[in-house]
Amino acid sequence: MKSRTTSLPAKEVDTKGMIIDLAYSFRKSKILLTANELGIFTVLGNESRTAKEIAHDIDADPGSTEKLLNALCSIGLTYKQGDEYMNSKGARWYLVKQSPDFIGDLNSISSLWDKFGQLTDIVKKGEIDEENEEKQLEMLVAGEFDIQYRFDCKCAPEVVQALNLSKVNKILMLGDNAGIYTREFLDSKPELKIDMMILPSVVKKSLGLLEAAGINDKVRIIEGNPYIDELTGNYDLVVCSMFLHRHSLWNNINLMQKTYDIINSGGNIAIHDYVLNDQRTGPEDSAVKSLSLMLETKGGEVYTHTDLWITMREGWYRDVKHIDTSMGTSLFTGLK
Repeated sequence: MKSRTTSLPAKEVDTKGMIIDLAYSFRKSKILLTANELGIFTVLGNESRTAKEIAHDIDADPGSTEKLLNALCSIGLTYKQGDEYMNSKGARWYLVKQSPDFIGDLNSISSLWDKFGQLTDIVKKGEIDEENEEKQLEMLVAGEFDIQYRFDCKCAPEVVQALNLSKVNKILMLGDNAGIYTREFLDSKPELKIDMMILPSVVKKSLGLLEAAGINDKVRIIEGNPYIDELTGNYDLVVCSMFLHRHSLWNNINLMQKTYDIINSGGNIAIHDYVLNDQRTGPEDSAVKSLSLMLETKGGEVYTHTDLWITMREGWYRDVKHIDTSMGTSLFTGLK
């Protein structure tokens, strides 16, 4: 008899109260996203303001604004003294645009609100209705640009440090639209020659960040999409950064075969991406991300370690290895 492995939840929901709390949790999310979209946290900044003053600044109804502010107080994002409101410490740090730790550009998360409203229908149908898949994916990348930028800032140092650059002279970067990994590579080995293929939908924003980082004259920009455009050149290393999950398994295998043709003998490919366990039930962020991709893409999903190993082997790479990062992602390498 074939044995079966049971996947236990990381945190079991086993009480009526927990189930009800989970069912209602969308309300807190929408309160946060609405306040952020209206700019309430930035309007407050480090000051205390009345609901009427805030409503004037955000061009909203005073009574409705007051109710929203009271709800923000209840979930710990604002405080109230008398008739004046102020940001909580976390809101001041992370949701005020002028803060160096600002993470409040949550528009891509807000856009998921409507998409998750279609979840029942899409689960029944199996896929989204989207004729121009690549155009949809470019719009998705553009919408997630700022969130991906902040994530890359956290991941890139660890990923670059894990790669052996001793025999690497030329790199092709795929998916590094903000140039964070490119900057880390140049910091580690300034003499590297780096080409970056950047999607047309974000190339203007990418060039601005490269210029601000002072590396725009140290890289060559190729405007294009690696899945549909030709890949040419001779590279010691090709890096695929955080985008394979947006594409189908077969499209990724085709991409691996395209990259194989432009890598020098003895060179490597590196893939950094989200991963799921073999039963596809965790980690939680990856499992929920995979569900989100069903609402946003045709064929995209977060893959398991086994999936990515097969993808690379089908792309003709050998000696496929991986390490798990502190950010819950994995770095795969393969040898030509």
